[in-house]
Amino acid sequence: MKSTATKDSSVLMRQFLGAATIVVMLVGQTVLAQQPGSTAAPNATVTTIVLSISPHQVVGHSLQETATIILRDSANNLITDYDLAANPIWLSSSSGRLINDTLSDTALFSNGEINFLPSQCMYLGSTGTVPIVASNGLVNSVPVLVSFSGYDILKVTDFKGDSIVEVYQGLPTAVKVTVNNRGGLTAVINPSVRSYFQAGGGSVQVFFTGHKDGFVDTVTMIDTAFVSVIVDTLIVQLDARYRIGTSEFLTADTVRLPVYVRTPATVAFAAGSITPDSVYAGENFPMGFQIQTTGFSGPIDSTRVELELAPNTVDPSVARMYLGSPTYASFSGGVITYAGLGAKVVPLNGFAPGWYLVRADYHLFSGGSEFILNSVHPDSLYVIPRSGPEYVPGSFDPDTVAAGAEVSFQFGLLFADGANLEVESGSGTFTIIGTGFEATVNLMIPGDMIISGDNVISTENVFIPANQLGNTLTVSAELRYRRFGSPTYLTFSTTFNDQAVQVQQFPLVQIVSLDCVAPNGNKVNTNQPFQMHARIANVSESPAEALVFRLTSDGTSIDSLFQPVTQIPPLDTYDLYFDLVASATANPAEIFSVNFVSGNAGRLPPVDNIALVNIQTPATLVLLYDTVGARDGFVTYGEPFTIVVTLTNLGQASTSPGLYRLATDGFNLLDSLSDTTGEISDQMPRSFPMHAPSADTSIPITLQITQRPSDLNTMQPAAFYRRPGELSDTSFQVTITVASPSARLVVQKEQTADRPLAGHRESSLFFLRFHNTSGSLANVMQLDSVVLHFADRDGRPTEVGRLIEVTHSGFYDDTLKVAEASSSADRLTLRFGNFQIGSVDRMIDFRATVIERVDNSMSIYLDSASIFSKFTTGPAKGFRVPISPPVPGAPILNLTIATGGSTLASSFMVENNPWHQETSPARFAYVLEENSPLEFRIFTLTGELVHSVIVADNSPLGLTGTHVIEWDGRNDRGKVVLDGVYIVQLANTRTGERARLKLAVLK
Repeated sequence: MKSTATKDSSVLMRQFLGAATIVVMLVGQTVLAQQPGSTAAPNATVTTIVLSISPHQVVGHSLQETATIILRDSANNLITDYDLAANPIWLSSSSGRLINDTLSDTALFSNGEINFLPSQCMYLGSTGTVPIVASNGLVNSVPVLVSFSGYDILKVTDFKGDSIVEVYQGLPTAVKVTVNNRGGLTAVINPSVRSYFQAGGGSVQVFFTGHKDGFVDTVTMIDTAFVSVIVDTLIVQLDARYRIGTSEFLTADTVRLPVYVRTPATVAFAAGSITPDSVYAGENFPMGFQIQTTGFSGPIDSTRVELELAPNTVDPSVARMYLGSPTYASFSGGVITYAGLGAKVVPLNGFAPGWYLVRADYHLFSGGSEFILNSVHPDSLYVIPRSGPEYVPGSFDPDTVAAGAEVSFQFGLLFADGANLEVESGSGTFTIIGTGFEATVNLMIPGDMIISGDNVISTENVFIPANQLGNTLTVSAELRYRRFGSPTYLTFSTTFNDQAVQVQQFPLVQIVSLDCVAPNGNKVNTNQPFQMHARIANVSESPAEALVFRLTSDGTSIDSLFQPVTQIPPLDTYDLYFDLVASATANPAEIFSVNFVSGNAGRLPPVDNIALVNIQTPATLVLLYDTVGARDGFVTYGEPFTIVVTLTNLGQASTSPGLYRLATDGFNLLDSLSDTTGEISDQMPRSFPMHAPSADTSIPITLQITQRPSDLNTMQPAAFYRRPGELSDTSFQVTITVASPSARLVVQKEQTADRPLAGHRESSLFFLRFHNTSGSLANVMQLDSVVLHFADRDGRPTEVGRLIEVTHSGFYDDTLKVAEASSSADRLTLRFGNFQIGSVDRMIDFRATVIERVDNSMSIYLDSASIFSKFTTGPAKGFRVPISPPVPGAPILNLTIATGGSTLASSFMVENNPWHQETSPARFAYVLEENSPLEFRIFTLTGELVHSVIVADNSPLGLTGTHVIEWDGRNDRGKVVLDGVYIVQLANTRTGERARLKLAVLK
């Protein structure tokens, strides 16, 4: 039952809360209508609960002034015996929460009234009017509306209204706090908002005027985080003080925001980045500059910039240049770029043109942070003086013009500021006004520039209608100019001191034609004198007198030439000639124009006053030739070849044909005898087909230009260019060598070593003779390489490095080493540098140092396939030369050489063992390290002396070096020894050193 009642009371309570305002009115009426008439009977049932609370309270503080409950029974009698301990009464609110909301203390109940102020019931929650209900679980009171005052922090944002999620360490952070008090009390003193960072930072407090009844206040403050932590907490606390009766109550609301603290970042003006660097004062111009950042990644929410000009870093500003909140153009690589900002130098006090420092204040807002640059001087600016051109009084001309004719005016401008002015293209105009007539033409300003000093300005031709005869015309001119580097133009205008122009009847002249007078029409050479011919007609019946015509050019031949004409009779023509020299620079279309500039005559539009002249570089001919089929001047017997002759024109001017004569030194080489003389031009090469004779010979062929071609622009002989190495610029001579391609290189072994070789001593092993079989001096051969094959005494291929010292081996021409050696396995390759073989035989010596090997030998083999040579001249140039040995099919070299050591014992050896007596003497080799006396003896195996030789230390066989002792196989008695084995001994009789070997003797 209790739970059901509680549930019903909750439903009833929600119904009350849904119509709170109406209920309050009803409660007021009920209370007034149902005043207690008597006391209820003991233990009467509560049917009505009447709740009363003072309407104005403070959030977070105990209820003040009035807080009572009256209980009544069904007869509306006051219940005085209610037991709170047994039946507590609960207080509830529609929002927030109530503290000490259960009334169960019997001391609170007295004389039928529950005064629950002592219970210190308080409300915690948002400010505003809150319905409160009292209930005993079965009966609910009518809701009572109570206004709770205080302050609620609605939101905390950056200056844009966005959430503050990150700040920069050490930089100001803009904190915007939105608050309101929905209660009915106004704070007794101005409330305050304080912000600080939990990890460390400034504590900023701001006071504002307090309000009530839901008025929204916005409070802005600047705070700074100083501690470099990754995440900090921004704390915002609002304090407000209220008075009820004589008591004051303090309320507070606190918000905690986690923020990311970024590492320190900086901004600075990029030095010298302000553009432009020179301007006029008082003129609008587009400005730009750059900000260099470090550690800053954005965002860029907004900026505020003020730029002023100051004489130096300490004096006050003298001009303002820019003030505003610009939008950046780009942000890349840490650089913020601003461009196209509308700026203007507005002078303040003490301002004059010249150089000034730019003084800048810059504020960048990013999230809640603000970057500030105050009174920095990032650049300088030149304020240009506003001086401009001035009209030269009296320079306007002419002041009288002809009716019904064209006229051009000119005048002078003076600019005396020591600099040049740039004129805006197309801005220079000249206006002439008459009666019912107005015309505007362009000013002709050379290069769109007004130079320092005097300037003569002309106008385009303007036609004066015939109906202006007798009228006075007014004239004016205007142009826009600026100093170079300025972003803006200024305007100059003049009426030429109110100059008037009179329109009269004059004789009329007309330019009929303009053409070039030169030998080749309108084609002339650079620096060539020529004439321009203008024909002028007087189309009136009055003589035209004192006329001046001007010839101008768009090129560099002339700037302008003036030519006077004294008189042109009526209805007659006049031929006017201008003497010129063509420009030094070629120009395919230099345009000349002639115009009437002054005189007592009017003018009609010209029939043709423009001529085009083609300025060309002079003709410069080069005589060139080529031999086809005779490479490098060589050709074989009876073979055809061709000489191609070309005249090349290095210039632009055309030429006429010339004449030539061709000579072949008495040889009948030409296919056609008519080719010996004829015409030659630069338009087409001349070819001369020829055949070589069938004999070795050298033939000089000469071509001579007998009549030079003419330069058509001058009708003078054309210049010729002499090529380096040629004796003449108009002739050449080429020598053709006729040679047979049949040639061979015969190689033969000329000489071999005549004794065994000692180790560690350089020795000559053999000679090679080279014979060029060609009968012509043309077929020169070059020896490229020779490959030798090495084997041991038994003919087995042996690694070269085991037999000789490769780096100490090579071919020699006398004492000059002509080939370097390298080895691979059993092959020794000898490469030649520039060893040529002509008509004279050449012989080279192969020298090597044998590695010391006792009683040993080696074989060297060479055939024609291992010799490489090529032709360096002649018809077969570059091709390989055929190699032949003296005996066809035989090797060039097949040599076996005995080798030994360097001491007496190690070097003593016999050339052939066994030795056949009938072939040749037995040869015994040895090496002496110093002069020594020797004894050479041969014994039988039984010790019988067969033969002996005594060698004195001063005899040829006893000197230092390698020697050979020969034995003919006879004993000392002159008889031939028998076949068998013999002991051969060689002894140094001074040192006692001995060497011996066994020799097998065979017949």
